[in-house]
Amino acid sequence: MPERHQKQQQWTPGRLLNWAKKLGSDVLLFTQQLIDSKEHPEQAYRACLGLLNMEREYGADRLNAACHRARNTGGRRVANVRSILQSGLDKIPLHKAETNDDDRVTRSHENIRGASFYQ
Repeated sequence: MPERHQKQQQWTPGRLLNWAKKLGSDVLLFTQQLIDSKEHPEQAYRACLGLLNMEREYGADRLNAACHRARNTGGRRVANVRSILQSGLDKIPLHKAETNDDDRVTRSHENIRGASFYQ
């Protein structure tokens, strides 16, 4: 096995989840989501390490808030969390309108044809 792969054997899902748990509940849930999204947990290790190492630059509180926002707005990738942190969206409260709710309001407008137009 190549040396890079041997180093990866030191990591386990439990070890990553324990680290995530120390950073916050939303970081833990996002990390668990990353691990569960792969057929083999080892395939998610690099993404998890990238997520958890963002704590060095942004701090645990900001990382936790960014993971919360990503989870509630449909973000599934580490790049989504990084984008939230870089743009400072983690500092802005999440409004109900920004979440993935099925309670979307359909507005009527003269240019909106609707389903009946296509029948």
